[in-house]
Amino acid sequence: MIRKVGLLIAVLSLMIMSLSPVQAQSEPTISFADSVVTSFPDYIDFNLHIESDVFITDVRLHYTVERESFADVTHEVNVGIPLPFQTAMDVLWRWDMRTTGTLPSGTAIKYWWTLKDTYGKNYKTIPKNVSFKDTNYSWKSIAEGNITIYWYSGDEGFVAELMRTCQEALVRLSDDTGAYLEDPIRIYIYSSSSALRNAMIFAQQWAGGAAYPGYGVIAIGISKSNIEWGKRAPVHEIAHMVTHQITSNPYNFIPVWLNEGISMYAEGVIEESFESYLKKAAIAGTLI
Repeated sequence: MIRKVGLLIAVLSLMIMSLSPVQAQSEPTISFADSVVTSFPDYIDFNLHIESDVFITDVRLHYTVERESFADVTHEVNVGIPLPFQTAMDVLWRWDMRTTGTLPSGTAIKYWWTLKDTYGKNYKTIPKNVSFKDTNYSWKSIAEGNITIYWYSGDEGFVAELMRTCQEALVRLSDDTGAYLEDPIRIYIYSSSSALRNAMIFAQQWAGGAAYPGYGVIAIGISKSNIEWGKRAPVHEIAHMVTHQITSNPYNFIPVWLNEGISMYAEGVIEESFESYLKKAAIAGTLI
């Protein structure tokens, strides 16, 4: 009798268990809101707001920079998060250009975030793009062939004269050396050398122009009162761009004297001061 009662109790227990609802473990929910603030040429702030029903234990920012490269490079930043672990937080990482060197205006950056929760599950935000631009001026632009010139001060005749000079220099280089622009370049014309230096990090006081060959960008300060020098400066830098594009490789580079020599040649007739230095070196037997 006891055995029958025990069997009956076991059967009833199984029936009760089969009638009880089974609670499945729900998937954790997590939401993101990311934003970027740029301040050219100083920094880029990457911001991320997180709300979740599980603890977040790891947050990382990933980004790539659009520039010439012989390998795909992705930068990863381990962003510190506050302790103890939280389910809602705001994180920030500032790319301080004073520690890395600035990027030229118009550089495109792709970025995304990855996170990990306390259970080891990984999350990834949708990749987005941001352009690091100099927004301190209302830029206008003209384009011809592989050259686009951006400027904000001066009339269209001023910039048309610069473009004509650049195009003529490209033709001379192609005829004399066979070298030409393979890829597009951008030229930013600032209204003066001081305005240019304000758009650079740790600029030398004598700087009147800057070339970023890997990015295909030139920045020059040219005032309307100094147009003659202004026509030589972009030609010099364009020749550097041509030389870079033609000779760029992951193994070696051409000598500085040849690189600079090609750019000086592209400018046209040599200036009297440089001709004097050249004659003195020839007389003294100190030519390279």
